Amino acid sequence: MRKRELVFMTIVAFLLLALAVTVIAAKSYSDGYKAGCTDTEQKMMREYNAAYQLQETQLGAMVDEANARAKEAEQALQETVQPVKVDKLPETVQEPEEHSASEWWSEDDVFCLAAVIYQEAGGDACSDETRRMVADVVMNRVFDERFPNTIREVLEDAPGGALQYGRFALTGVCFPAAADAECEQHAVERAYRIANEVLEGEHSELFGNGYIWQAEFAQGSGCVWQDGIYFGKG
Repeated sequence: MRKRELVFMTIVAFLLLALAVTVIAAKSYSDGYKAGCTDTEQKMMREYNAAYQLQETQLGAMVDEANARAKEAEQALQETVQPVKVDKLPETVQEPEEHSASEWWSEDDVFCLAAVIYQEAGGDACSDETRRMVADVVMNRVFDERFPNTIREVLEDAPGGALQYGRFALTGVCFPAAADAECEQHAVERAYRIANEVLEGEHSELFGNGYIWQAEFAQGSGCVWQDGIYFGKG
């Protein structure tokens, strides 16, 4: 009985010893594996950190170089463009006010100009441009020192007894009797419209170019013929 127990105990002891050896071996293998993995991971981490630091260093160098070039460009610009010192700001230049014809010219001016337009170019055969040219000859005389300086005085002028615009010098400026006819009201309205436009600054090519003559025959120089009327420079 004791022999069997001894054998049993011996077997148990052997098994425990074998188990212990197995456990120790397994643990040693596991620790070695873990240690190997840790070394690999640490190596990879070191390589990653080295690469990151390299990129960071290169990026920092690029930023430093860009900043240096920017400073050089700014310095060069400052040396090229010198600031201008102004003791005081210039005074504001105000645009001249625009004036309508009614502010510069009287109702009598409009009436007189419309009357001469109707008298000289009131027929439908004459274009609005021809009417404007008639008015501009009058205006050129108003601004010419050789003639009176108002529209009425220019139309009623008779230097040396020579009538300039029909019988205006004898009767004063007026519309011809025909202007009262119903069929002539359109022509009268056109004459007033052109008169207002000219006095508001809508001139023909004759204005300001020395054209002071207007008649059914050529006189002066640089004559222009239109709608049966000659316009000449004086």
